[in-house]
Amino acid sequence: MATNKHWDIFCKIVDNFGDIGICWRLAKQLQQEHQLHIRLFIDDLNVAKYLIPALDTLLAQQTIQNITIVSWSTNTTFTHNAQVVIESFACELPPQYLALMHPDTIWINLEYLSAEAWVGDFHAKNSKRGQLTRHFFFPGFTSKTGGLLREHDIVNAKQQHLLKSSTLPAHDHLKVSLFCYPHAPIASLLTAIANSNQQVSCYVPNSNILSTVAKFFERESLHPGDQLTYKNLTLHVIPFLSQDDYDKLLCSCDLNF
Repeated sequence: MATNKHWDIFCKIVDNFGDIGICWRLAKQLQQEHQLHIRLFIDDLNVAKYLIPALDTLLAQQTIQNITIVSWSTNTTFTHNAQVVIESFACELPPQYLALMHPDTIWINLEYLSAEAWVGDFHAKNSKRGQLTRHFFFPGFTSKTGGLLREHDIVNAKQQHLLKSSTLPAHDHLKVSLFCYPHAPIASLLTAIANSNQQVSCYVPNSNILSTVAKFFERESLHPGDQLTYKNLTLHVIPFLSQDDYDKLLCSCDLNF
């Protein structure tokens, strides 16, 4: 890694912030912990701005937290490639960029996280594309996979945050956060929580699941600041959070969905 200091990451945003969330976290970790020069190409700055509030969606290129963020479109001009290129989630590198790559360019295809058994058989495999070699990286939960992203100071950071946390009120409720796809069994989960033997405070960011949550509470709509109680469930609607602030919420909760 010491000799390959310039890395490019390509991110095509599909849905629900997972793609940009992982790519932004990876970019920050590579820069902050390994002092790499990172360019992050993003195809939808408007969505990315939810997680990276400092983003200016009108700029073609900008630097945030020492990471160069480039707006990626069909009009993007590429003048050079990096020594290491990460193609996230089979997003397909632009033909103009591929034409700049050399046989010694390290090309990594970052795949989705999975706990399925077959993942270990495909991790670290490669395939040829002309003179280029693409390496497949599968995150996972066994030694046969690429493991998980984990900041080196995450445990200490969590302990420090809990010591001085003002994110959530102090009470004896079980604290739960909820962020998911709209088609997830949200009503079943909320019903189970409401019928549990323990008081539960559930924190839901302003997102596309609010209409489903509102329906559960027989409300037409919900907004940040709303608080509703049903049996042992107290629901708190909070603003959509940046990735850094959402990490603090995760650290403050006992259980995260």
